[in-house]
Amino acid sequence: MSDSAHSLSNDQEEYQFVRVLGRGAFGEAALYRKAEDNSLVVWKEINLHRSSKNVEDSALHEIEILSLLNHDNIVTYYNHYIDDESLFIEMEYANGGTLHDKIRIQESGQLLDEEVVLWYFYQLVSAVAHIHDFDVMHRDIKTLNIFLTKSEIVKLGDFGISKVLDGENRLATSIVGTPYYMSPELVRGEPYDLKSDIWAVGCVLYELLTLSKTFNATNQLRLAAEIVRGEIKDINEKYSEEITELIHLLLHKDPNQRPSMIETLKNPLLSSRREITDISTLLKHIVVAYRLYDQKINSLQSSKIPRVPSNSGATEPVPVVISTESDVYYWGGGKFTPQKLNIFKGEDRATQVSAGKTHYAVVTVEKGVFTWANTQGGQQMAGQLGHSDKASYRVPKRVEIFHNEVIKQAVCGDEFTLFLSDNGALYSCGSNYYGCLGLEENEENEEDDDGYVLSPTAIELFSNIKISQITCGESHVLALTDDKEVYSWGCGEFGRLGLGSEDDYFSPQKLQIASAGKGLIKSVHCGSDFSFLLTISGRVIAFGNNEHNQLGLNSTKNTITRNKPRHTSTLHCSLTPMAVRALNRYDINYIAAGQSHAALIDKFGRLITMGSNKCGERGIGNLKQTINPTIVSGVLSGKIVHKVACGDSFTVIATTGNQLYSCGWAEDGRLGIILPPSEKGVNNGWTHPRPIFGSLHHVSSLSCNYWHTIVVAEKVLNTRKVAKGANHSTSSDAEDIITLLAEQSLEDPSLLLGTSNSDNRSSAGIRSDSGIPSSDMIDITNDRLQDDRKKVKLHGENSIPKLALGSQSASNSRSKVPDWLRNELDNGEHIPIVPKSDRNTRTTLDTSLPDSSDGFEFSTDDQNFDLSATDYTNASRSHGMDYGAIDIDKLIAEESTDQIKGIVELLLSRINQLEEDNENLKKTVAAKDVKIAALLAMLDD
Repeated sequence: MSDSAHSLSNDQEEYQFVRVLGRGAFGEAALYRKAEDNSLVVWKEINLHRSSKNVEDSALHEIEILSLLNHDNIVTYYNHYIDDESLFIEMEYANGGTLHDKIRIQESGQLLDEEVVLWYFYQLVSAVAHIHDFDVMHRDIKTLNIFLTKSEIVKLGDFGISKVLDGENRLATSIVGTPYYMSPELVRGEPYDLKSDIWAVGCVLYELLTLSKTFNATNQLRLAAEIVRGEIKDINEKYSEEITELIHLLLHKDPNQRPSMIETLKNPLLSSRREITDISTLLKHIVVAYRLYDQKINSLQSSKIPRVPSNSGATEPVPVVISTESDVYYWGGGKFTPQKLNIFKGEDRATQVSAGKTHYAVVTVEKGVFTWANTQGGQQMAGQLGHSDKASYRVPKRVEIFHNEVIKQAVCGDEFTLFLSDNGALYSCGSNYYGCLGLEENEENEEDDDGYVLSPTAIELFSNIKISQITCGESHVLALTDDKEVYSWGCGEFGRLGLGSEDDYFSPQKLQIASAGKGLIKSVHCGSDFSFLLTISGRVIAFGNNEHNQLGLNSTKNTITRNKPRHTSTLHCSLTPMAVRALNRYDINYIAAGQSHAALIDKFGRLITMGSNKCGERGIGNLKQTINPTIVSGVLSGKIVHKVACGDSFTVIATTGNQLYSCGWAEDGRLGIILPPSEKGVNNGWTHPRPIFGSLHHVSSLSCNYWHTIVVAEKVLNTRKVAKGANHSTSSDAEDIITLLAEQSLEDPSLLLGTSNSDNRSSAGIRSDSGIPSSDMIDITNDRLQDDRKKVKLHGENSIPKLALGSQSASNSRSKVPDWLRNELDNGEHIPIVPKSDRNTRTTLDTSLPDSSDGFEFSTDDQNFDLSATDYTNASRSHGMDYGAIDIDKLIAEESTDQIKGIVELLLSRINQLEEDNENLKKTVAAKDVKIAALLAMLDD
């Protein structure tokens, strides 16, 4: 291998040689620094000169499977290629040596503490359980293959002789491995399975406890005899009986008696530990807890990457009620700024949206579906709207056929739509030209003369198979079942169906994925003519068109060897599912695919893009066609991305900071913003993510297709904690309850009434929890009560609490509202309605105000005024709202919920009265406006 750094071109990865880590009979391993992110990686070279073609193919197959593994305690495989007679593998670097080294340098006679042993043992068991879940048998588990980081994280590596057990042959017969760790059945030459790995794990545990090999002998023949006999020496008495019993279980001569790794994880030794107090890298005084193992490993593993703060320290979750409003916006296709759709309110509030090339679909909170056309020039539909006709509806229209069906997802293709119900049934409508509807050509479908299916029709194949998620491209479909199996159908060009050919399929076909892992696939994603599968371990599988490397299957050049630069072949398409090794260094959580590029989000909220960059759609600040997947930085640095969607040559990005960005081609309103001509770059593109909305909107659903974008944007109106029950409240709890209820009812009456402005409704739908129907309130209620909201608090003298009401209005606000109206809003009792004959005189209005005899004392400044409990009751009676005297002392002492309910009812009655009077006032103001307009017209004449 090279012993010097190499300077590479733009389409090459630069690796700087550091040192040789080790050499063997068949190759060597060297440490390199990757210039792209300054990380250290290991390139391992394996000489295949003495290997047959079958061995070479088998090695590549094994690496393909191992590239899907993603676990904190497994060495990650990043990339590999074959050149001449060598296999080169790029992998993660563990910088803390091996477990063998740790045992060897341990002081003589100084045994490891049991908690230290369990710290390592748990990580090893967790790693082996993960690979066994994918039916991968390691076959060479030993302390030399268990690597450590400087943070004491275990990394299981060296899968050179590992084997995947397929469905037909669940046993292995080859005698391979290290003799000291071979199981009795393997030594006897019998077929063996995953339980042979468990024997090796037991040997490692024994070695940690005794600092010596489990079985030792002067020659291999005697060693084999000792292993078959299966008698082990006793461990030191300092260790617990439980760990001794576990050793004997793992090293049981009968493989069927050995516990699986999942069963081992449930062993009380690991599942019932005391709380963690310290993790020491000196291997002393380590106290570990099973429930914190994973948290600590994850923390040490990713300490250099910003993470979302966790709530693990909370002893009890606090319920929170959030009041939100949501709006649907769309842009593109000639609309340069977001357009709001007012129809999606209340019970029709949108939860999921989808954009097609010619139409939109929206699923509502009540699981209804709306569709409408987004074409130019009144183009006729192909029945994809599902309204039993080919009309081009320009406004959202409910799909009536689903009035008795609960729909949870809708996706739009080029001229077709698919609907997924809550019970897993799948429906389709529109054009079946490529077979995208999943309906057999000879089935008796309700097609018109043009062969279009105008009403949603159930796909019969899935009548007994439940679907959990669907996705589609321009003319193909992928579906994921509850059993995590994948089906594809439609156009097969470029291998986008992953079925090994370019044939079209009119009925769903099951994909054969190169892994026997159970429940491997987490989600499915379609671009225009390519597809992605996301695994539960954060790995990515791709197939279809790769012209612009949108699948990430083309590796860059590298020069890690001393003779000449190495190249990998350019793959223009893939007919079968292939692991995207270029993404193995990331833990992917979400994938969005467009026409010729893709965007991915990893578990840390970083955005990674790959594919075409001709208009800056990758957001990397330039138009360079970078082959490697690239993390988008710049304005997104330090931000957490949670949603992303890709159009034809643009990208829309949403962050957890409630910000929405776009980048790429700016033509025809694709970016949702109007760019001045001076700011448009080459190809009318914008290469950096640019904000669309401010920081008020949380994007809960986002979809792009062709030049269209549609989003569901939510705003949080109010957030409040749920009060504890009265039986558990203290005096301070009761005070907090009264303060909370009164304060929030004045700040947002809709929390108690379920009322709201027509554009400002609660996420609870048309009714709130109170059961009172929603109604519209005039602006003065929302705005003035928000500007002049009052806090009701408990205070008192000599431990006698009183209700205090205070005015917090600003002087500029007072100038905009008449004094009589402001006093009534401050009082919160009623707004006087003056007879028509007296409304022209201000004196009549003023004299109608309550005076001090009504039980209120008004002040002209912003100081608080007091209202005793008796005055409170008298004032209520004077307005026809007698709820009896409220004894505050008794309320606090007895923690009476009935008294609290009385206050709530009083507040509700006040708000109802205020709403009714405001309606009357609104009519009066409107009449005055008409008169004023008439007078002004007369003056103009």
